[in-house]
Amino acid sequence: MVDTLDEWVWLPDSNA
Repeated sequence: MVDTLDEWVWLPDSNA
């Protein structure tokens, strides 16, 4: 699992 939201934030960040 991811360590923090910052780890997966790249997903939405790429869309945004």
